[in-house]
Amino acid sequence: MSAPVMDRFKRVPPRKARRTRVRKKRVSTPVRLFRLLRRNRTLALAGALLLALAASWQAGVFAVARDRVVMVAGDTAARAGLVLDAIEIAGLNRTTRAEMIAALGVATGDPMLGVDIVVVRMRAEALPWVREAAVARRLPGSLSVTVQERVPYALWQLKETLWLMDEGGTRITKRNLQRFSGLPLIVGEGAGEEATALFALLAEEPGLDERVRSAVRVGSRRWNLEFRNGVRLMLPEVGADYGPRDAWARFADLQRRYGLLEREVTTLDMRLDDRLVLKVTPEGRKAIRAAGHKT
Repeated sequence: MSAPVMDRFKRVPPRKARRTRVRKKRVSTPVRLFRLLRRNRTLALAGALLLALAASWQAGVFAVARDRVVMVAGDTAARAGLVLDAIEIAGLNRTTRAEMIAALGVATGDPMLGVDIVVVRMRAEALPWVREAAVARRLPGSLSVTVQERVPYALWQLKETLWLMDEGGTRITKRNLQRFSGLPLIVGEGAGEEATALFALLAEEPGLDERVRSAVRVGSRRWNLEFRNGVRLMLPEVGADYGPRDAWARFADLQRRYGLLEREVTTLDMRLDDRLVLKVTPEGRKAIRAAGHKT
């Protein structure tokens, strides 16, 4: 063939095949971090050291350094004029201001930023009469302390010691209790924790509850009540069908009908639901014999 004819049949180069892009699977951040740390041991050791330092700081190993930072910050604040120049205290009744100031552990002239208000609050609440305290800074130079004091609720004889207690059973003080002699008296282990429930029960019979002088907790299970005229009432334990509330309501009914507290009796035992056992005075026994009854 001639050259022009051959040129017609020149081979056309084959087309290149398209490449299909394969998306790489995305690796999560924790996996990439693990691979990075595995390739770079120095970085891994540095990270471990940082974690150890953080844990040590929390554990108090660097408490001295931390306190130094607080001290420097406090000195800087003092040079800037942020010093404590007034302590405002509200809510005091039984606690004196001098007692509170001594307990707080701060004084005028202290750097404001160096006052730890959490520690100050805990010191205030450690006082026997203080139930709750709130402490706040009032920049530039005041510290505000607001307290709620405990309310006297009853006298609690625990073994040989007499305590003043609040409604929650917290012992307040054992000093100068003469001014609280009008409060009800409870006696025995566990009496303080159960006193609120007992007094709520007695209040269900208004007038009669005011005649109760003391309540003795027996075996951490039940109560004996002593009235102001010396008569003792023995209440039962809490039971499924019969308990102290039933006995107290039953006694109140008998008192209204027969005036048991005005009779010649010393003890009324109401621990059983089907009977009332009375122990009479010597004069009562004489009167019974004179009437021809056996005692």
